Amino acid sequence: MFGLGHRKEKKLGPVARRVCPNCHNEDFWELREISTWFTLFFIPLFPYGREHLLVCPICRLSAAVPADEVEPLTRQAQANLEQLRGTPQ
Repeated sequence: MFGLGHRKEKKLGPVARRVCPNCHNEDFWELREISTWFTLFFIPLFPYGREHLLVCPICRLSAAVPADEVEPLTRQAQANLEQLRGTPQ
């Protein structure tokens, strides 16, 4: 009863306003971190894979983020969240 592939998703925040090629809506796409976990008896034990995606908030179309762009986009998402919450940067 072991398995591979349990996935956990973490929303990091809105990044940039984009027009979605699928639904044609314009909105702020969200940066998300997807972790894949090894499980034993359906209990996630440890992560063995991670990827970052930009996701359309309307239709959920996603685009992979290259590794060299993850850190700048994460900082941008955090700054946008602080601005939305009204916290000073």
